[in-house]
Amino acid sequence: MSHHEIGFKRTLFVSLLGCLATAVLVMVFRYLIEIEFFVNNSSNLWLYFSSPFIGALLLIVLFKFFNKYSKSGLPMVVMGFHFGDGKMGLGNLIFQFVGATISLMFGFAVGAVGPALHIGAACSNVIGQHFLLDASRLRQLTACGAAAAMAALFHTPITAIFFAQETIVRRFQLQTFILMSLSAVVAAWIARQMGVYEFHIESHSFSYQLTLVPELILLGIICGVLASFLLKMVRLTADRLPFPYWGKFILAASATALAAVAGDEVIGIGNHLLEKMLYGEFTSTLILLWLVARFFISAIAIGSAIPGGALGPSLLLGALTGHLVSLWLPNEAPQVFVLVGMSAFFGAVLKSPIAATLMVVETTADLNLAFPCLIGAGVASYVQHKLMSERNLIELLLARQNILIKNSPTLANIKQKKMLD
Repeated sequence: MSHHEIGFKRTLFVSLLGCLATAVLVMVFRYLIEIEFFVNNSSNLWLYFSSPFIGALLLIVLFKFFNKYSKSGLPMVVMGFHFGDGKMGLGNLIFQFVGATISLMFGFAVGAVGPALHIGAACSNVIGQHFLLDASRLRQLTACGAAAAMAALFHTPITAIFFAQETIVRRFQLQTFILMSLSAVVAAWIARQMGVYEFHIESHSFSYQLTLVPELILLGIICGVLASFLLKMVRLTADRLPFPYWGKFILAASATALAAVAGDEVIGIGNHLLEKMLYGEFTSTLILLWLVARFFISAIAIGSAIPGGALGPSLLLGALTGHLVSLWLPNEAPQVFVLVGMSAFFGAVLKSPIAATLMVVETTADLNLAFPCLIGAGVASYVQHKLMSERNLIELLLARQNILIKNSPTLANIKQKKMLD
């Protein structure tokens, strides 16, 4: 048996261990963030409005004493895959777990997916280091762990595979793709056996009509423009505000507390507001209020480096935008536009239109939504990237550290290997 075959089998074994560990960590993480301290104290106005400030204080303490581990989230996963020796640190994993738990428990408008991906990627990577795997194998485990985390969180293995491929790996490698696929499927199965809540959307029957295409293109354009403005505001908050990290945390807490006046569904993860957009009917004025409030508090929180992700806020902003646009168009079912808006905003912010489309299709189990969502996500991604000339969020955050994905030695090695083959 060749050294290459032995290395692959060992990596496969470690990736399966990583699936189990990732599923357990994701289950614990999800349980903790669903506590939502601010919701449980909504009857006590003092505790309700002070929740973001309590969270900010805890984060300030965390950053004060453990700042060397503060690089976290999906950009850290991408950087770990493409640069350096392929190793991810246990300290960063713990920091991400604790920091994101605090952020989401106390109402900051960030998402859970980015932290979960970091937790899964670092978990598999650290296990691989214990087995003394080389740098290329550790990078494979990083991608496997990220795919496993997303699959365990949403029970969407197909989406997880393509999301990891689009955002992390970025070039097709057959062996890595096989390992990611196995990891995602196994992690989703383990999560289901462990009783982790399955993210599922009940979609109404939908029959696609060609007359809907112009309206879907319009929604894609609007989502692309809004996504571009969101990224510009994130960059403005991160680079232009002359505050230290603790000042930005207080600013994010103040914005969150102010937005809480509109209701507890506006702050935090936003699952309750997403359900309202999918299954409820509201006036355009109220939806516009929710959209503006959520837009600003998400941009400020992400730009202030509050530990958390951007995929969740993108889905929610897309849902709000889709519902609002549906009210401007006569005789249109809001739910279809909510779902297309989710995929469009997600695809534009992270430049992953295929994964965005698959996520809606997989969570609704409705193939009829594939083409409408692909139109919305494709148009939004094109508008954001080509017409608005804006980097996606991962590239933007890495560029602030003078790191450009196009300079990745990993991508260069893959390209060189393909040329030799």
